[in-house]
Amino acid sequence: MKNPKKTPAEEFEHAERNLGETRFAVQNGYVSMGVRTLYYALFHYAKALIHDTGLYTSSHKQTGIQFRKLFVKERKVSGEVSDLFDELFDARQQADYGYFVDLTEEDMHSYIRQVDAFGDITARLLGFERLDRLNKTGKYDGEV
Repeated sequence: MKNPKKTPAEEFEHAERNLGETRFAVQNGYVSMGVRTLYYALFHYAKALIHDTGLYTSSHKQTGIQFRKLFVKERKVSGEVSDLFDELFDARQQADYGYFVDLTEEDMHSYIRQVDAFGDITARLLGFERLDRLNKTGKYDGEV
């Protein structure tokens, strides 16, 4: 059953797991899969921040709107993250509904670094620690 009211820690853990899955997919040549999971890492980091305010979103569009309103407009997060959100959303749409993803492995590594940096920002804003990033089970191995 779908639980739209995950805690910030649960959303953060989901994002961390997605980021690890992205690295695995890209290392093994699965760029389309990597695009999907990388978008979801960014999406769940954003949801963790939104849920920490006591608000909950039920769609990708609503999540983007609330993220921009609460964090970009208030200058808690750079507008570059908003642009990244749009770029990865479009790339995920292309991966899901197009014939191919027009991104190279090098492009993906750049995006991974950007999402990873946003994970650091998210952790700092939430007071979480990113110790070993992902342990061997793929679960967040930090303090929450």
